[in-house]
Amino acid sequence: MTKAYPSNLTYAQYEFLSDMIPEAKPGGRKREVEMWEVLNAIFYVLVEGVRWRSLPGDFPAWQTVYTYFRNWRQDGTWLHIHDSLREWTRIEIERHHSPSEAIIDSQSVNFQLWMCRYAQMFCLEVLPHPGAAKLYGRLPIKDVPLFPSV
Repeated sequence: MTKAYPSNLTYAQYEFLSDMIPEAKPGGRKREVEMWEVLNAIFYVLVEGVRWRSLPGDFPAWQTVYTYFRNWRQDGTWLHIHDSLREWTRIEIERHHSPSEAIIDSQSVNFQLWMCRYAQMFCLEVLPHPGAAKLYGRLPIKDVPLFPSV
């Protein structure tokens, strides 16, 4: 990689994350790209908000970068990285490694209830697993007021 982007990882950051990146599968070809470059490309897309196909030429091919991103999302690598970074950060600032409380304001709850009612008007059904909304049936929400009040 020749150009430095603001989203690039430092070497110390990469060393910390490199232990969490899955090894190459046994019996396959050797990796032809550096994982540091792949991570920098993924963070470039996420920080800059560009399409995968719009990656600059000094990163690996967008298909390669996207495949790593998708595979790591499916096998839980990103979740593991997120959880490890959260725990490490909380311990560093001398807090318990796992948060024990969450604060939800009434405006957010009202918005969620309103969105559920809005989804019912368009006959959306949310299935039990994430990201699986289908365009048939109704949401299983009963007695939700159209404009709830707190």
